[in-house]
Amino acid sequence: ESLVYGLRSPVSLKIYDLTGRLVKSFPAYHLPLLTSISWAGTDNSGKFLPSGIYFCRLDMCNEYVVKQISILK
Repeated sequence: ESLVYGLRSPVSLKIYDLTGRLVKSFPAYHLPLLTSISWAGTDNSGKFLPSGIYFCRLDMCNEYVVKQISILK
């Protein structure tokens, strides 16, 4: 699927720690239904992650964006 011409597109959101280890992945969503995602700072097993720097990767339409995020406690 593609976002071109308003078609629905799968969106993948994953969070990695500084070592590149995947710590949290969210279920696939489709645009335009996705507007926001809430995250409590937990990993895939539900444990709270420590303070630090993480990277959030958003994949959609065969492209991706990576942003640095921080958890502060």
